[in-house]
Amino acid sequence: MVEAIKVFLNNPNTTGALLVTGKWGSGKTYFVKNTLSEANGIKDKYAFIVVSLFGASGIDDINSNVKKSYFSVKGTLINKNKKRKKDEGEGNSLLTGVANVLGEIEAPLGISKAIATTLKTNWKDFAPIQNKIDFKNANGDNEEREAVLVFDDLERYIASHPEEPVHHILGIINEYSENQGFKTIILADEEKIKDNKMYNEIKEKAIAQTLQFTSNHDEVYRIVIGKHEANINYHTFLSGLKRDATAVFQDTGRENIRSLINAIALFQIAFDKMFEKGIEHVDICGFFFNFLNMFFYSRNGMLSEGWIDNASLWVSELFLESGSATEESAGTEIKQQQLIELQLIVTRRTRV
Repeated sequence: MVEAIKVFLNNPNTTGALLVTGKWGSGKTYFVKNTLSEANGIKDKYAFIVVSLFGASGIDDINSNVKKSYFSVKGTLINKNKKRKKDEGEGNSLLTGVANVLGEIEAPLGISKAIATTLKTNWKDFAPIQNKIDFKNANGDNEEREAVLVFDDLERYIASHPEEPVHHILGIINEYSENQGFKTIILADEEKIKDNKMYNEIKEKAIAQTLQFTSNHDEVYRIVIGKHEANINYHTFLSGLKRDATAVFQDTGRENIRSLINAIALFQIAFDKMFEKGIEHVDICGFFFNFLNMFFYSRNGMLSEGWIDNASLWVSELFLESGSATEESAGTEIKQQQLIELQLIVTRRTRV
């Protein structure tokens, strides 16, 4: 996937956008932000401007969000590896490095830093954006990145704007890719809009190439557990279970990276308590895989709603009760029927 996108980005004759299609929650956005943007031959050449279409009120809002994301990324590049001065004060990500950014745009705009800084979030409306981002690095040397616009959640925008012709959103994307020269990537679940007649009629005018996104489960798992590196014991525990954990991830039919992130974060509560009490590693492994199964099955609707809301209580108390799953040990908020469902799943699969 990385190599295919690299070919698209490096082709100077590319016109139109690249569509990367895959299921909701499969990790497309996560892939762009954590894998693609850090890949060799990409990270020092391109800067990814990710713009979520979900929740945008319309075309004007999208254009505004493009500028916000553009200057946020530019500010991050300018300030990378630099120490902030105390008198810069606090601000949101858009204003990170605002003084440096404004220093580069004030001349063509004819406005002063003081005025522009006072305007804060309004100055971006007057500032042009370009498909190349020039900035000075931490050493004061000039650097350049080619800006890549990434429009996320196209299918959700179309679904939430049924009254708006599809050619409006594809038209604005095409404006950036063909007329303004931005390399452009669209992230979507095309299955959700494949029956949209208007989309199919004009797709080829805006989209030059389509790639099917397939998760690299080993890579996804590595990145997800990397968030727990600070907890050495837990990270070591998770690292040793990659093969079986990714198998559960696939077998339960819930290949949703958000679910994996949430499940692993939640289980840490139980792990820390079990590790502290000196419970055998093999037993913790059994609890872990049972919990993953239950978590993913609940997300698939195979467990009645409600138990997951009390999962923190369940894993921190029930797991420590020598295997007995009584209503008292799990907490009174968990109903007897939910406990029966949990026990059925526990006895159904044990991966150690």
